Amino acid sequence: MKNVLVAGLPPDVPGWLARRLPGAAVEDMPSPGSAADALRRGEWALAVIDAAWMEPALREALAARRAAGTAPPVLLSAPVDRRGAEAPPPGAAEAARVFPHPLDREALAREAAERLGIGGGAAGAAGTGGLSAAVNTVWLKYRDQVLARVDALEGAAMAVLEGRLDREARREAEREAHKLAGSAGTFGFGEASRLAREAETLLAGPTPPGQADALRLADLAVA
Repeated sequence: MKNVLVAGLPPDVPGWLARRLPGAAVEDMPSPGSAADALRRGEWALAVIDAAWMEPALREALAARRAAGTAPPVLLSAPVDRRGAEAPPPGAAEAARVFPHPLDREALAREAAERLGIGGGAAGAAGTGGLSAAVNTVWLKYRDQVLARVDALEGAAMAVLEGRLDREARREAEREAHKLAGSAGTFGFGEASRLAREAETLLAGPTPPGQADALRLADLAVA
């Protein structure tokens, strides 16, 4: 499977893009730092990044991958200065193509499909039936893994209620919620992805989750 890193785009774009790219695993990053870490660790066939997220750590990670000959092509979403300023947007030098704001999603999907070597029907409306079958095949493969992440959130909620959610367990549950949000978005479960993001936010807060948070986590896990 070809992995696609998405960073800084509107929250509904990663799931939408995943549905247009059968055979690709689209993973949405929650922050520029996490995107930089993911680029250093993983193998990516493509990166779709907004210029606002092109912070030094992310650009350094891309530079390191380029030096190693393993950098993915970068599709950059960036504002266009209508006044004709000469300065390019951050990350333009690293990009294979720049898509000006407002983002043309169809153009992005076509370019991504071409970069990934996916057939013409993948990014077009005519391929909807084949797309659904492809997504269903991938879902069946990863279903148990996704449901295990739901179980992890239920376990975290129970641990809060029982007063035994330590810092490491909290961080692990936060990571599982993040992965669940990405997985749900990839398979087109937009509402599930939103709920998982809410759970991630609760777990990542500045203070440990309280009893009310535990009940909300339990609600999110079974929703």
